[in-house]
Amino acid sequence: MTYQSEFPTRVVAFGNQKGGVTKTSTVVNLAAALSERDKRVLIWDLDVNCGSTRLCGLPQGLNVFGTYEVMVGDESPEDVIIRPGDLDTVNLPKNVHLIAASTKLEGIEAELVAKHGPFATSHNALKDPIASLNGHYDYIFLDTSPSMTPPTKAAYMATQYFVLTAVPERLAIEGLVNAIQYIKHARQSGNPTLRLMGVVMNQVPGRPTRLSRTLLEEVDRHFGVGDEFMRRFESNISASTIVPSVQQQGVTLFDAAPDHKVTQQYRELAAEFEARFARLVDPQIEIKAVQPATVMEAANG
Repeated sequence: MTYQSEFPTRVVAFGNQKGGVTKTSTVVNLAAALSERDKRVLIWDLDVNCGSTRLCGLPQGLNVFGTYEVMVGDESPEDVIIRPGDLDTVNLPKNVHLIAASTKLEGIEAELVAKHGPFATSHNALKDPIASLNGHYDYIFLDTSPSMTPPTKAAYMATQYFVLTAVPERLAIEGLVNAIQYIKHARQSGNPTLRLMGVVMNQVPGRPTRLSRTLLEEVDRHFGVGDEFMRRFESNISASTIVPSVQQQGVTLFDAAPDHKVTQQYRELAAEFEARFARLVDPQIEIKAVQPATVMEAANG
């Protein structure tokens, strides 16, 4: 690799302790939006369901080396990275690379014990591989599982930053709270500098319902005070049938519908995302505050 990022590579895990919150769509389309801004992004799929892998066009049943082989120590990350043009079926934006997941991840704990002895653990299996890529990317995005699988535990221990994703549904909001608890546990268990970098809301109705307004206000109440980097991103991703339609095609919104409203929202999210990281370097850079819905507005629907 010859690319050298301006800053040390920022490793960002994306998650929620509930599925169905369009986490993978956020990972892939945010990476595509950042590629338009000339940022180099590695998507690292850690989910046994292979969401990012499938969304990038890798068909089910096509076996390639990826996360499993890196975590058990059989391959280096550089040797399993998929780049634009490497495979005919894979649709990666320029500047976006992929480390694929596979269903073999279900058996990774047993394989680690078989290869490295009874005290082998997956918790720290990503630290050195990620460190070996420092400087080669602007961002490494870790797409985690909604359940606390061994690869997801390893992500919590190896990542520097965490972005939570949610939809305006009660169980998804509860999943955010659970994820915060896991972040706290990770800090106490060997990753003390891990920090939350915000909450992305997906599938937000264009005409908010009373329930959706109440839940958005609840997110702002929990995450809009204290650490400014914890607050909800202003750039909501609207509910739209185009998102699942595009996912079935194995392409990004930027390929299928570059002028769509939701695609533009991902561009706005990318700009806000970069502004938050820029503020870590220069606190004088302004981050616009979210204006939470008031209780009265929510009650009036």
